[in-house]
Amino acid sequence: MKFPGYLLKKTGRALRQWDLNSLQFRLTVGIAAVSVVGLGSVAIWKP
Repeated sequence: MKFPGYLLKKTGRALRQWDLNSLQFRLTVGIAAVSVVGLGSVAIWKP
């Protein structure tokens, strides 16, 4: 499956605009990681 050119351009432009050192980005990634680990541990714990 090929990605349409305009969608690829929009995605690349959005990725370049993210500031990886910003507090908002780091908090978002941190909260997402904690959520994934928490849900994973519940899924493993619950038979």
